[in-house]
Amino acid sequence: MSGSNSAPSPFLNDPERDHLLEMIAYGAPFHKVLEAVCRLVEDQVPDIRVSIFPTDMSGRYLRGMVAPSLPHDFCEQVGELEIQPHGPSCVRTAYSGEITIVEDTRTDPQYQPFLSLILPNQLVSAWSIPIIGRSGVCLGSFAMYHREVRTPTEKDITVLKQAALIAAIAIEDYRQATRAREEQGTWEEAVRAEKQARLHALASELALEGPGEHGRLEDEFCSLFAQALGIESAALWQQDPAAPPGLLKAVGMSGVPTEKQHILQTARVSIEPGSVAERAYQAGHGKLVWAHREDPIGSSGAQLMETFEVETLFCCALHTSATTYGLMYGISRTPVTPTPAQIANAEAIARILLGGFERHDLQAQARDQRSLIGSVMDHSLDMIATHEAGVFTSVSRACEAILGYAPEEMIGQPADAFIHPDDLERTYQEAVTVRDDGEVVLNFRNRYLHKDGHSVWLEWSGRVTGETKFLGIARDITLQREHAALVEMLLEQSLDLIVTVTVSDRVFVNVSPSSRAILGYTPEEMIGKTVEEFVHPDDLQTVADIGAALQAGTGSLMGFRQRFMHKLGHTVWIEWAGRILRDDVSFGIGRDITQQYQRDEQLKTVRRMNDRFSATLDLQALLDALIEEACGLIGAEGGCAGLYRDQGFSCARYYEQGRLIDFNYTWPEGHGLTGWLLEYKRPYLTNDAVNDPNVIPQLREVFGIHSALAVPILSGNGEMLGFINLHNKRNDQPFTADDQTSLEAVAQAATTAIQNALSMMKLQHAQEQVRKSERWYRAIAENETSFVFVVDAAGILKYVSPSVSRHLGYAPESLVNRSLFDIVGPKYATILQKRFELRRSGQDSDLTESVILRVFHANGSRLWLEAKGSNQLQDPDIQGVVVNARDITHLHAANQQLEMAKRELEKRLDRLTALHEIDLAITSSLDMRLVLNVVLDQTLQQLGADAATVMLVRQGSQEMYCAASRGIRSMNLRQATVRLGEDLVLAGLLQERSSQRLNLMDHVDKLQRPDLVTQERFVEYHGVPLISKGKLLGVLEIFGRSPLPEEADWVEFAEMLGRQTSIAIEDANLFRDLQHSNLELTLAYDRTIEGWARALDLRDEETEGHSQRVTELTVRLVRELNFTEEQIVQVRRGALLHDIGKMGVPDSILLKPGKLTDEEWVIMKQHPELALNLLSPIDFLRPALDIPYSHHEKWDGSGYPRGLKGHEIPLAARAFALVDVWDALRSDRPYRKGWPTEKITQYIQEEAGRHFDPELVPVFLRMIDAPAGGL
Repeated sequence: MSGSNSAPSPFLNDPERDHLLEMIAYGAPFHKVLEAVCRLVEDQVPDIRVSIFPTDMSGRYLRGMVAPSLPHDFCEQVGELEIQPHGPSCVRTAYSGEITIVEDTRTDPQYQPFLSLILPNQLVSAWSIPIIGRSGVCLGSFAMYHREVRTPTEKDITVLKQAALIAAIAIEDYRQATRAREEQGTWEEAVRAEKQARLHALASELALEGPGEHGRLEDEFCSLFAQALGIESAALWQQDPAAPPGLLKAVGMSGVPTEKQHILQTARVSIEPGSVAERAYQAGHGKLVWAHREDPIGSSGAQLMETFEVETLFCCALHTSATTYGLMYGISRTPVTPTPAQIANAEAIARILLGGFERHDLQAQARDQRSLIGSVMDHSLDMIATHEAGVFTSVSRACEAILGYAPEEMIGQPADAFIHPDDLERTYQEAVTVRDDGEVVLNFRNRYLHKDGHSVWLEWSGRVTGETKFLGIARDITLQREHAALVEMLLEQSLDLIVTVTVSDRVFVNVSPSSRAILGYTPEEMIGKTVEEFVHPDDLQTVADIGAALQAGTGSLMGFRQRFMHKLGHTVWIEWAGRILRDDVSFGIGRDITQQYQRDEQLKTVRRMNDRFSATLDLQALLDALIEEACGLIGAEGGCAGLYRDQGFSCARYYEQGRLIDFNYTWPEGHGLTGWLLEYKRPYLTNDAVNDPNVIPQLREVFGIHSALAVPILSGNGEMLGFINLHNKRNDQPFTADDQTSLEAVAQAATTAIQNALSMMKLQHAQEQVRKSERWYRAIAENETSFVFVVDAAGILKYVSPSVSRHLGYAPESLVNRSLFDIVGPKYATILQKRFELRRSGQDSDLTESVILRVFHANGSRLWLEAKGSNQLQDPDIQGVVVNARDITHLHAANQQLEMAKRELEKRLDRLTALHEIDLAITSSLDMRLVLNVVLDQTLQQLGADAATVMLVRQGSQEMYCAASRGIRSMNLRQATVRLGEDLVLAGLLQERSSQRLNLMDHVDKLQRPDLVTQERFVEYHGVPLISKGKLLGVLEIFGRSPLPEEADWVEFAEMLGRQTSIAIEDANLFRDLQHSNLELTLAYDRTIEGWARALDLRDEETEGHSQRVTELTVRLVRELNFTEEQIVQVRRGALLHDIGKMGVPDSILLKPGKLTDEEWVIMKQHPELALNLLSPIDFLRPALDIPYSHHEKWDGSGYPRGLKGHEIPLAARAFALVDVWDALRSDRPYRKGWPTEKITQYIQEEAGRHFDPELVPVFLRMIDAPAGGL
């Protein structure tokens, strides 16, 4: 918007003008005058704000803004502005001397740095006019500001000009008054100085000469002190260097009689308590005190007064707060009291002398500082320079090493002559920085040109010591820049996440591009944000703890793991390695180990659960452990595990918040999640339990279920043994597919343990039944009445008790006079006849032992009797053997059942022991072949089979191969490979995925492996599929040369062996995958090293391919020297990187076609040290340092960098030195052709014992002559 074109009107009427001039004339405060001018203008022009910005005395800066209508902090934040062609309107006006109009400061590029100041204060339009003094010099800027976009009218311009004129008068008057005051002060000071010129001249002469240097000056000063007080004598006392501290001697005197001067020169005084000297020290620097004879003055003072007949003793202490210089004593032989003038003169003399002593010390310090600065200039590795008006005035010796110029070649030359042309403009813009405290400093980087023409990067720091004087220190950072370029290349190519982070507040400073692949964020999205913004919430405390430890100096960045949140929301595990770079910056390399971590955790969990599950056969304890492990692994809030009973699925306890709660719930058959699991035999996951019909409402309400995850526990034949059911209450904790996979692994790990526990429970039940039967039958047998019979020596029954009819079915009388052997079984009859014959002959009289007999019942059946006899043959009344017999048929049957149960128990215990041994093999070894052999050994032993094999599916194909076997004689069968679906033995098993049995003799012509019948003579086959997580891993095959048992427990145990075998194979596969990942990592490292070597070769075209050739040849040579394979890996890496240090050698030297100068050789010889510095921080490359660091060492000690000799040189470096020289001499160079083999061989033989190890030379030459050499 433009203002109206109304006619100009006068800015001030006479009263207003007179008032302002009166303020100026009567010396009103300067800022008050300027504020009055601003307010009058604001009264004349509506809706504006005004400022006056004077220049400083140099005319280079605007300083001290006056703006009464603007906030005070606005003026403070503006501070001072340098007058230049660019900037806000006030700066441009002061520079050009012309009116500057800015219609809209918000869009003006010159105002962009000031938007944070002008926008809050609504300074939209800005008009500035210069304040010009009488001499035509610009004294400042006068500015108007408007709240809207606007251009000034004629009236506005007139007001600006008139206001600027008044402001010019005020500024000139203020500066003229200031100069007048300064001149008046200078004149008055000159008068005062003239009055004491004589006194100061004499005292200053003494002080400047230094204490003790000229005795005449000390004497003259003592004379001045005495004259000032109008007394006879004075003496100056200072520390005696030959005496203990505190003892002073006279170093100057005046007015002392000649005969007493010797006494004074040999006397020593000290500062005693209560003495005049102590009072003088307490009075202050150079203050005068005095005492008369009758006053307390101390022993030293009393001795002086006595020796010199003194009535009044004067004393001044010459000391500062830091240093004591001595005492000035005055002596009067008459009692006197000094006048104020005398006191003032004496103290003035003392202070002047004290000042002289201080100046002398300062001059000595200055000389020491100049000497120190000269030493620093001569010995500093950095270049120190001063220049004035753009010309070097002094340069340190380091310029020769850094730029190749001697100091005298640079002094007197413009600095621009040495700066790289492309950096001149940037240097002008960035060289000088104004700090917050107002100090002007140097802090920039630029390129200089070396004397030989190459560029050298310098980092400057320093300060401005005058308007055109600068002091700067420059450090050569060329190598740092090259390293930075290399690091940047590595950052771009690295698959790992490379970052730098501040230690104090953990903010990302740099992030490599790999962040996009690992976390889904670009580097720009992460830089400037804190680590906590990306870390998993559960790991925030870990981040804080590590940060606190790093700040305390006790933390480490090596090997710790953290969870980060991917941009898509899932968790990423990162393993970190790094270190502190400087005070507040740390460097870290992070590797995505999510998959590895998940495999490790799953493997650890399975092993831990196997150990825990196999430790108990108590079914409820097993279920408690199962649900506790499952909740801990998944992070679920609660859950339960149960088994299938006759009435349905039931669960005894519920696990919640780390404790088990009695639950005792049975799910109605076919209902709820258990019904779904029973029908479909697969996991079930829901994160909306409120609306899910498969979640029983009563359970949902009791436990507050929001999410549910359930998996079945299946036997090898697909029978559902039980279930695991997990719950979460909060809607922000959904279950995932990963949770489902993990829970399936838990269920699979628990299957064998649950089956073992169920088997043990059945076995215990059977044992209890046997014990009950035994007790029952024993009770019957023991409570039944026995029968008695008497038999003579010939075995004829003489008497039979009536109860025999109840037991044997005979009438008692029908047995009398019959032979006992008629009713006893033939086997036992023979035994009894022999015993009777022995009794008749008197050889066997012991009838107390019970005899078990088998006898015939009257109905023809056989019974078991236990008989015990009493020999009464010698009794004349009886003449026979009295036998007491009882029927033990039922007891004998019970004993037989008990024996059978015992054998069954032993068999099951043997099988449990076998399963335990397999578990131990799985948990203690990851060698699949070893575990499979244990499984097959137990298979043959426990199942009574003749042979067994494990056939495994070959990954990526439709084939199975024999991974392990026992009892197979044929080599063809042990190495057999079978196509899936084509083998009759495996076809049904693979289709049904359950155990299969086959009579091999019936299908011999259809077998893909006919040797099973023709050579091995197997007649029957039993196969168990090996399945893990629904995936077929292989088959456990069991063979018999006779029919295999068909009992259910035999088949069940075979399936248990199959499940254990599946677990072993899955563990081995997990371990193999981990080994494969580690191998890929090692290969990636080696490919990186080879890439570095190719980069080095490409940099130096003359040596292209050199690194690969010498590496292969060195590996051959160290094999000849019997290096281990682990050592050869490090030799290969060291050979590839032998010249990595040349990355730090400038191209001007490395690629120079001609001969290197001595100085260039010094730089070139630094590349082994550079290799050490570059590689030693990398842990896995540290063992490979022998070759990069020592391959230029020579056998006689003349090599570099350390001058090692003989066996001090690592063997790998000695071997590489031979190969390096061989390849270098064979290769063509621009300045020569490669040597022939004969000439190289002769040279190497000549250098044996000087350059090369004499013991290695013949080994190397034999190797290259071998046919495999191909050199």
